[in-house]
Amino acid sequence: MAGRLLLEEGAGCRLRPWGEDKYNKELSPINNKIDAILRKYGLRYVEEFSPGEKPAEIDELLKNYDDLWDRKQSLLFEKYGLDDFAKLYLNDKESYLKRFEKINKNNNYPRQSLGEVVKELEIEANKCSKIQAFNAATILLASAIEG
Repeated sequence: MAGRLLLEEGAGCRLRPWGEDKYNKELSPINNKIDAILRKYGLRYVEEFSPGEKPAEIDELLKNYDDLWDRKQSLLFEKYGLDDFAKLYLNDKESYLKRFEKINKNNNYPRQSLGEVVKELEIEANKCSKIQAFNAATILLASAIEG
């Protein structure tokens, strides 16, 4: 569909846990409405609108697009047992992003002892096992054993 945002291309691999077909089915009515407006203006992408030219309906459709993404992202967190992240992501995205950055900064393995790293790998492997992500659990356990 021509109306898809440029950034959406290549996102399919991230959508698979939600059920890509289901997501596309829910997204389709939004894309169809965006496409109709773009055809009316002779454009291919939303980003091609000149400043001040974009109809208000496009902004509303893009908000619907973002809301759908947020709901699906939240469901993905819940699917993998990250309920706190799901709630924070939906209710306070700014706090979620701050927490995400803090986790990223604190996830600095070179400062940890080998024993701490092995222990974390084992904990993560157990989490993966509980949600039946056995390939990931196996890789994590192999890393722990190697450590």
